[in-house]
Amino acid sequence: MKRFTSPSPRHILETKGVEFMIDVAPLREGDLPSFFGLLADIYASDPARPQLLLGQVGLFLPFFHPVLYHVEYQLFLAREDKRPVGQVAAIVDKHYPDPKVGFFGLFEVTPNQEAAGKLLQAAGSWLAGRGKTVMLGPVAFNTNQKVGTLIQGFDHPPQPGLTYNPPYYQELLEGAGMAKEIDLLAYLWDPAQVNTAKIERVARRARARIPGLALRRLSGSSLVREKRALGEVYNRSLAAGWGFVPLTEKELDAFVQGLAARSQGIHLLAEVDQLPAGISLSMPTSLSRRAAATSFRLAILGVVPEYQSRGLAAVLFQETIQAYAKSGCRQVDISLVAENNSLMNRVIEQSATTTVARRYRVYRLALA
Repeated sequence: MKRFTSPSPRHILETKGVEFMIDVAPLREGDLPSFFGLLADIYASDPARPQLLLGQVGLFLPFFHPVLYHVEYQLFLAREDKRPVGQVAAIVDKHYPDPKVGFFGLFEVTPNQEAAGKLLQAAGSWLAGRGKTVMLGPVAFNTNQKVGTLIQGFDHPPQPGLTYNPPYYQELLEGAGMAKEIDLLAYLWDPAQVNTAKIERVARRARARIPGLALRRLSGSSLVREKRALGEVYNRSLAAGWGFVPLTEKELDAFVQGLAARSQGIHLLAEVDQLPAGISLSMPTSLSRRAAATSFRLAILGVVPEYQSRGLAAVLFQETIQAYAKSGCRQVDISLVAENNSLMNRVIEQSATTTVARRYRVYRLALA
């Protein structure tokens, strides 16, 4: 993957002795072409450009992004001599558990510190006016969507559903006064080098200790039929994690339909006495449907609280590894794992030869 090459930083455009200052204003009617066009300009020389532009389809339509039913947002555009140089969204999620927290997202900017600073200031002021005292981000509307700024791993191609940005964004965000909130990790994992002995030992004990345990592989229509079971496990298993926001019914519909549409996924549902207890969801990392998938992203491995200390995660992990082997999988991207999730990080690092391939940073700013 060709690494993004950023243009030379330029804070003030000088033309024949005239200085053009940065102006930031709320998006006006008719500004959307400039908003979307800025993304095309920033990534003009990046091989990921077509994929990034495709991700903008339906961005502001609730049918495609049901999170829009419970968020309020304001878009801002930065201009320099009437030319767009940056954009940001200030976002309030009515379902976020901390009422003092607002978000910034959809952050895209040229290498221009003044533009970055003024955009974040505008977003922060809008949130402060709605009673928010902390701004977190970047997120794409909330923490269930694309989250964080890529700060490590630019030599790897972007993954579906994950953030991708130029390397200089970290410098601009920190230069604007943003402080680290948390890092989210993406591991590259080689299934051929798994230490299966420990996993199998823990899984064997778990099967003996959990009577009534059964696992099923889901795909297509069976994913849709088991939508409520998937949603229950998702919301209960992740509730204690950083930034958790429960999926609504409409969001769950869109999420499951997205899984069902990609036939090569590896999705497992664990049940105990026919009640949902755990899930493992892996999607092919390639968007192509023409060839068999040889790499996957393990996006979710969750277990409901009453079975989290009883080894059920090891059973799901074992079954998932076996499914990878049958598919001919050669590489797994495990993401995103919060850096403070010590249990999951330890399991990953002890079970196989793996490296932290990419790191995504979420930033925090206290609002006056």
